[in-house]
Amino acid sequence: MLKHIIFKKHYLLPFLLILIFSINNVQAQKDSLAYYKTQFEKLKLEKKLESALYSLQKAKKFANSEEKVELLVEEGNVLLDFGLIKNAEEKFNSALESSKNIQNPSLEGLAYKELGYYYRVTNNDIESLKCYLKSKEIFKKLGDWDNYYKNVNNIGLYLELEGKYVEARKNYEESLQYFTKIKDTNSIISVKINLCNIINKLEGPEKSLDQYKNLLNLKSSNSDDLALIHFNIALNYYDLNNFKEANKHIDQAIYITESIKNDNRLIDYYAWKAEIISNFKDYELAYEYYIKAFDKAKKYNDLSFQIGIYESLINNSIEQKKYDSIPTWIEQTYILKDSLDQQESILAHQQINLENKISEHEKDFLKKTHQNKILLYFIFFGIVFTFLIVFSFYFYRKNIHKNLSLSKLKSITLQNQNEINTLENKRIKDELRAQKREMLTSLVFIRNLNNDVQKVVNHIDLIANKSIISKEDMVKLKEEIITRTKNQTQKSNFDKQLTQTQKKFFTELIKMYPNLSNNELKILAYLRVGLSSKEIAEIQNVTIEAVRKTRYRVRKKLNLESDDSLEQFLIKFH
Repeated sequence: MLKHIIFKKHYLLPFLLILIFSINNVQAQKDSLAYYKTQFEKLKLEKKLESALYSLQKAKKFANSEEKVELLVEEGNVLLDFGLIKNAEEKFNSALESSKNIQNPSLEGLAYKELGYYYRVTNNDIESLKCYLKSKEIFKKLGDWDNYYKNVNNIGLYLELEGKYVEARKNYEESLQYFTKIKDTNSIISVKINLCNIINKLEGPEKSLDQYKNLLNLKSSNSDDLALIHFNIALNYYDLNNFKEANKHIDQAIYITESIKNDNRLIDYYAWKAEIISNFKDYELAYEYYIKAFDKAKKYNDLSFQIGIYESLINNSIEQKKYDSIPTWIEQTYILKDSLDQQESILAHQQINLENKISEHEKDFLKKTHQNKILLYFIFFGIVFTFLIVFSFYFYRKNIHKNLSLSKLKSITLQNQNEINTLENKRIKDELRAQKREMLTSLVFIRNLNNDVQKVVNHIDLIANKSIISKEDMVKLKEEIITRTKNQTQKSNFDKQLTQTQKKFFTELIKMYPNLSNNELKILAYLRVGLSSKEIAEIQNVTIEAVRKTRYRVRKKLNLESDDSLEQFLIKFH
């Protein structure tokens, strides 16, 4: 089939090439987008920010308008995670502006939501609230209730940070009602944890403890949430000085978190385990957990937490009245504080360098993108130009073929029409010949009839010359008249037959020339079948001169010129 299209319908080749090029280009863009997004995720986990952002820039090259907005949001989140606040804000605002330009409310709501999170992280609570409220309003209009109630929950977090616990609780309960309705277990647990924190602040740890215990009955697919519930229960027991139960639940939190290898959370859990054990005066075991927490913090280079652990160790040693290690830990604390200051200074310097590198990468990327666009424009216009030439040539050839086909069709049509006319003329002539034969037969009959009439007249003259007319003579005359009357009836039947056979001819002729008389129509019918004036005169029982005069009148009525043949004119009528 493809071979037939290419070789037999070669003018379709440009269309086919453009179609194949377009399909391959679209698929190549999708594949490239997926590849660079995968690379970005991999480099982000490896904390190779510069390379990760470069992959993201590459991905944006192959993304459509909607995908670009999503990538801008992702880029902003990565920059925010790495402390590049200014760049992150720029990306979030760019995503918001782009979503408005392409008139995509869903993406606009997403951009507002992420911008709200950015302002919350940067402690700009007023702007954070504005963005969350705007996002909430957009998702409400769209009927996207999942995102709507997630924003309700985010607003609750803002109100909680502001110390507006009653209002925060209302937001949590509103979102909880929705997530319960749609049976979203993970969201239910997340919101209930927030509610328990509010209850703790409003009603104390005893009330929140009951709520946390109820959360354990919910089957969550998120192990982090389950560990967090046990951790919060442990904190509530700790506040109530029930260190035994606190220790039991902190162990559960550690066990779950170790099984999923979430080292970041383990820093907090190990440290609190050490704090709880310290209340049992088991300082050696507490020391082990402090060291575990310290090692995890060291892994993440979290100097602040390492300093906090050294301070906890110093406090425990003071309680134990073991002062040997205190000077060392104090010295390590100062060293870490100096390192933290240096780290912050180095990090600030690295961030500036990184921002400059990112800016340079973006400039290079934009330059390459611009060059690629120019090249693509040249290729596109080249394809369009080639397409127009081939298209014009195709239509030129098509018109030639069309004209040749029309000429051939006209020739065939004319030939067929001539054949049809020839056959029709032949049919008409055959019909006229048959009618002429019938009329000639009738003419013989009429001649005999006239002879019979003459005989009757002669017979009457003979009888009239006799002085006495016998009865026998009268009987013979009567019989002869009856016989001749029968022949006259046959003549009338002949006239009827003529009218029927020539009915269509009469109809067409009267339609065109309504002033023709019945006698003139009959004479024209006789002429049409080929009878001479003499023969017509005999049939009509009139003189030849009378027939000629009728012919003359009819020619005038038919508007015929002197050189026009009356007989040929009549044959044209079917």
